[in-house]
Amino acid sequence: MILRKIYVLPILFIIICFLLTNLYFMHILFNNSKEVSIEYKPSSTFIKEIVQKSQSLSRIYLQKNLDSNKIVQNIKNNFKLNYVQGISTLHDVFLNWPKGNKLYPDNSTIVGSLLYFLANSKIITSDIAPKGTQLKLLLTLEGGMKAIFKPRWFERNFIIEGPVYAGKDRDNAEILAFYLAAILGLQSAPIAISRKILRKELTSTQIGKLKKTMFYNDQGKYCFYGKCHYCTIKEPVCEDDFGGVDGVMIQYLNIEDGLLVKRSPWQRTYKETIRARWEIDHNYCKNIKNELTSERLLDLIDMSIVDFLLQNGDRHHYETFEDRTLLLDNGKGLGNPYIDHIDILAPFYQCCMIRKNMWERLLMFAGGSLSETIRKLIVNEPLHPIVIEPHLEALDRRLKIIYSVYEICKNRISRDILK
Repeated sequence: MILRKIYVLPILFIIICFLLTNLYFMHILFNNSKEVSIEYKPSSTFIKEIVQKSQSLSRIYLQKNLDSNKIVQNIKNNFKLNYVQGISTLHDVFLNWPKGNKLYPDNSTIVGSLLYFLANSKIITSDIAPKGTQLKLLLTLEGGMKAIFKPRWFERNFIIEGPVYAGKDRDNAEILAFYLAAILGLQSAPIAISRKILRKELTSTQIGKLKKTMFYNDQGKYCFYGKCHYCTIKEPVCEDDFGGVDGVMIQYLNIEDGLLVKRSPWQRTYKETIRARWEIDHNYCKNIKNELTSERLLDLIDMSIVDFLLQNGDRHHYETFEDRTLLLDNGKGLGNPYIDHIDILAPFYQCCMIRKNMWERLLMFAGGSLSETIRKLIVNEPLHPIVIEPHLEALDRRLKIIYSVYEICKNRISRDILK
């Protein structure tokens, strides 16, 4: 009996010491950890009102809406990657679409086939895309179909510092724009999917300006820098350690003759010391309503909602086709998950109007459902993971900001803001 006590007491002592040591380190870690703070821009009384309202919303904006499950399942079914025997069907889709602001068929598994095709099809020729300020490739794929390829410049956890429009395009922002638009009932963002293009796929197909601007660096890696406004040999794209270039394949729109580019009424000055009229004129939207149709204005408000969720603050111009707006060039999103530039929502909070269909969709993804849905949709991306968790969490936080703007508008004006 005495021997048992002799053995048990040291063991108990060791266990107690172990537990106390763990508690000590947990205490140290807890007290040294810093809570991530969110910054809201610009700093103004009205912006503070929006933020405060977003932190005290009613239950309807905080609980999950089960009605979203059917929408999510429908999107998953239609976007599921699937191979189609023969590419003539896909070619017909490329030729017959877009129609207005719908870039692909609604409620059709052909979208999954197009995604599969973009991710896996053979590249016939590769060249520098002729338009745009940033580097991108124009690829001709088997069957004569084309695609735009935007290379990946940053690691997924890289945070862009500076103004909301800073930095090079983020390839994953194009992918997220495609999914977000679809979730919100919009087919105006082009189909996009991640892909690694192997070195041989480029060296054996390169023509034109791509061939003229390619070289091998000191490590013997294949690189290219292209021809564009911001293209320079000092900042080339080079193959990674796995012998390829990561990026996004984007649906090519063969509608140049019908595509019109228009200046955004909410364009920034791109000068820190000079503010645009919309940033200082509280009645700015009254004048805009005289210049634009209600349909166009509602399109721009839809656009601002997607841009705000992504934090794409570089929408200086927008494109229209058959008099409807398209969500093109979404690469400036996903810059900093800890900053919300609320002035991206200026079209919404200045005009205080929104489509009923859009508002109902936004309500369906309350209570964290928006980020959950995106997680489910991007899990099968070829280069998964494409988005870090802080960016996904930011979606739910920004959705509350949108709810807040709606509530403020509803309380300030007598008319119905739903259109």
